Amino acid sequence: MKKVITLVLLLVLGTTLYALPPKEKAKQYTRGLEKAMNAKDYKKAEANKPKLIAGLMWQDEEYTEEERRACKADTLHGKTQNWQGAKNYCRDLNLAGYSDWYLPSKSQLESLYNNRSQLKNNMPDFFWSSTGHESNSSLAWDVSFRAGATLYYYKSYVDYVRCVRAGQ
Repeated sequence: MKKVITLVLLLVLGTTLYALPPKEKAKQYTRGLEKAMNAKDYKKAEANKPKLIAGLMWQDEEYTEEERRACKADTLHGKTQNWQGAKNYCRDLNLAGYSDWYLPSKSQLESLYNNRSQLKNNMPDFFWSSTGHESNSSLAWDVSFRAGATLYYYKSYVDYVRCVRAGQ
């Protein structure tokens, strides 16, 4: 029965391969997709599913207008946080049945930048990394998804957050 459900999901989702959750979470995940489909929200659910890229599972949720405004205004809201808030946001994230998300390192974000075409929700802006400055504890690395540039940024400033977890 589980193989049939998996096959049906792959047929429904098309030819793009997505990382499915472990077997014990498959029923919960399937019910969530069915609920989204029944609510005619399938397109949004599909667009917000985590993506398996370069061996890691990436959060790929839409950035809301409120989050965009908050980032420009340097205020905290959802996926726009200061550095500590970004770490906490990822630590507390429960998405697609997983709760082991974390803020990616600078090198992980650089790798994602090189594969950004695989994301459905790509913001051409700066994202926090978990990598701090080697000698100044008030700074951390920020990675631009507009040009691929990396720079140090004060941890107290607000920027976008994209969480990651180990791929399955």
